[in-house]
Amino acid sequence: MGVLSDAAVLFQVLDKAAGWLRDALREARKERDRKAAHVLHDAFVVVASMRAYDNAFRPLLGQLLAFSIEWEKERRDRLSDQLSSFFDIEQILPRFRQAFQALQASGWEEAGREALGQLVDAASTFAEEIVGPVWKEKENYVVRGQMLQALEHGKTHGEEQVVREWAERLARILDRRLLAEADNACGALRQAVLAAHRLPDPGYAFSLGDS
Repeated sequence: MGVLSDAAVLFQVLDKAAGWLRDALREARKERDRKAAHVLHDAFVVVASMRAYDNAFRPLLGQLLAFSIEWEKERRDRLSDQLSSFFDIEQILPRFRQAFQALQASGWEEAGREALGQLVDAASTFAEEIVGPVWKEKENYVVRGQMLQALEHGKTHGEEQVVREWAERLARILDRRLLAEADNACGALRQAVLAAHRLPDPGYAFSLGDS
């Protein structure tokens, strides 16, 4: 699945989560319950966005690591287009940033606050150690030009190696342990919030495909 299609999957899931939030707010009788619904919703958006970003990035890196100058032009052009989309289009990260900022500003001190703290820590590390370094690579237009040139027109093993080494460098940045930490924290938060507040169980809305 490519960058854009993973974003589309994310948006479908977030639409379901938004529907859950609307129902929860409509049923909530107390302000504390409404605030809890917002916190739980934003926590899910953060975790789902982190996973969607990872799901989109890994297959792209896998193709770049396997790149060969022997590939047919159509295959090379298709990979070049995918890389250009990754460089130039941000669809997943804006959702992550907005929800993450909302969580940080929530001042949540009720049920599940420890789990929320763990989630915020995982998301902070994700932003600093994965999103930040990848963003710097995106902004390196010299390297971008070399990558696209090698993908589309490269004829030497040296150009092939440029692509593979770049992919290897970024592959070392990714860390799915952060996703596991975020998943666990979100699950604990959900359990604590639903036990303490009169809110409907989000159920299927808190799932991101088969990832």
